[in-house]
Amino acid sequence: MPHTQQFASYRLTAAYYRGALLVGLAHPKQVVRWADNVIEHHVAIPDAFYDLSLAGDRPRWHLYDLLDGVAPGPLEEPESLRVARALLDTAWQDLRDGRRTMQATMEVFREMQALPLPDPPDRRAAERFRACGREYIRFA
Repeated sequence: MPHTQQFASYRLTAAYYRGALLVGLAHPKQVVRWADNVIEHHVAIPDAFYDLSLAGDRPRWHLYDLLDGVAPGPLEEPESLRVARALLDTAWQDLRDGRRTMQATMEVFREMQALPLPDPPDRRAAERFRACGREYIRFA
């Protein structure tokens, strides 16, 4: 969970994992480990964490639906910008560290175009797109 530590709430981390599952940046086992960690270290948590913890062999879409129990509904713009930056950072670090090829990274970016995220808010995000071979990607 390299980028989820920056999030102060379960809601943002769940939103990050929803996006990461959709575009192929996270594996369902990562989501289950996160849920297990929350259960182990926190009290008074949403019941959805127990469902996530037990969903290890379920398909991605099932975990995506369960994550909605932790973070229901759309995020406000400042929150969605933080999630978008974390997704971009994950893709960039995977490429930089050799865990993902350029072709696979470009596929992630194509998938991210379908996510309901705002436009890149700063020059740094646009620079990362350009560094990966795209002049500009507009999030729908």
